[in-house]
Amino acid sequence: MKTNLRNKTMFALLMAFGIITGVVAAGSVIETTVFSDNFNRVDISPGGSPEVTYTTTVTGTAVPIIQDGDLLRLPNVSDENARSQVMAGLADYNSPFNSKLNSIEADSLVWRFNIRQNYNGRLTGIDDASSRGIGVVLVASSSDLSVANGYAIINGGASPIDYRLVKFSNGLTNGDNITILQHGQTLTDNRVYMSVKLVYLPSSNTWKLYDRIDGPASGGSFSEPLTNTGYVLAGSVVDNTHTSSDMSCFGFTHKYSGKTTFNFWVDNFSVKTYETDMSVGISVNKNQSSVNWNYIHGGIQITAPAALLTLYDLTGSVVKSVQVKNQADIHIANPGIYVMKVQSPNGETSIEKILVK
Repeated sequence: MKTNLRNKTMFALLMAFGIITGVVAAGSVIETTVFSDNFNRVDISPGGSPEVTYTTTVTGTAVPIIQDGDLLRLPNVSDENARSQVMAGLADYNSPFNSKLNSIEADSLVWRFNIRQNYNGRLTGIDDASSRGIGVVLVASSSDLSVANGYAIINGGASPIDYRLVKFSNGLTNGDNITILQHGQTLTDNRVYMSVKLVYLPSSNTWKLYDRIDGPASGGSFSEPLTNTGYVLAGSVVDNTHTSSDMSCFGFTHKYSGKTTFNFWVDNFSVKTYETDMSVGISVNKNQSSVNWNYIHGGIQITAPAALLTLYDLTGSVVKSVQVKNQADIHIANPGIYVMKVQSPNGETSIEKILVK
């Protein structure tokens, strides 16, 4: 992986903490863009940042293109039973990305992208035996999707109609080798403009799938996938099937057949890591003698004569704010990494990073 192009963007996670002993408590998150591609160019390859070489493979006559100079389109051709794909290597991704996902030195790895197709109905599947399906291959052990292992976001398969997180073993082209890990929100119209956000937590091998409807099929458009508002948490799942194996590729694949003409579009594809940095600008007592806490199932238990506990997620949003007197059990609906701030009446403040499984 590249290490000389690491782009750290520091932003205040704990701005709401206020002034503590004359210093803003600036516990922060290091956001690193390991790869991004907005497809703003004429040719598919090369592209992205850092620049990668894309390889286009087709078994029919439908050739992927850059449409209107700003998005990737994988079309089909009527009466063909074929597959097209655009793949690239992961070797150029910036550090701290690691080809073994659970070895990434970060709190979270997050994919975001726009996605759409315009077939009016349920897609039957991404495998070769099905008539139509689309997929964003997040990571794969090979560019040959007939033998690869990995993870993908696909649209296609048994009801309901949705975008879903899957893992595949010994090939994405065989339906028997595909396992659904998490369904996205059910769609009443499969042609809508969508944004997808997938969060992977290396410390617990937890995957969290979010998606968002950006616009209707007719007259709609994509919204910026990096904007966090509007996403729906579809659910989370723990899976480590391929997270300790070397992955080498990512890309986009389209299986099609039949007479109906339809397209698959992708735009604004990005992969970022987030890591909390509790050493930056913190001027607080991190170990209050009067406050104790420990993990319980689905949350934490805190013991203190009196305190205000505030939990923040890794975007800086407040998840919970609870007044504690003597003892309180704090239950957290979604597993993940949080920043916990505890303020006591005597002016002591502690800040810690916690992992809720």
